[in-house]
Amino acid sequence: MRSVTIGSRGRSNLTGDVILAVFAQVQHKQPLGMDLLLAKYVHDAPAVDRIINVMPTWLNDESFQRKDLALALSCIALDVFCDKPVASQKRQLAALWRNHSVMLIFVACKQQKSVYCPLLMNLKY
Repeated sequence: MRSVTIGSRGRSNLTGDVILAVFAQVQHKQPLGMDLLLAKYVHDAPAVDRIINVMPTWLNDESFQRKDLALALSCIALDVFCDKPVASQKRQLAALWRNHSVMLIFVACKQQKSVYCPLLMNLKY
């Protein structure tokens, strides 16, 4: 692995191969940490699946009375960590999309008259 060099102004030059080497070390030493990085920043669905599959193993090691509730809270915590909306937010976002999506398309088509909008063929500007 190449060393990180310091530029003339004190900035370090991180090249792509250095970053990949660091990720390889993280994946080798902390596979769960790498899965968390992939889930949060790359939106990698298999990484999320691996995290969810290992959660019951962690919860079996602890002395919880309600393991089902602990698993549900762990999944919500993972969603929050990955910056995904939780269930109540999904319902609100879906309602906003239903109420305002046609208006957003209408405004976009009005601003760019060259855009083909098949949904709005019958609407008049």
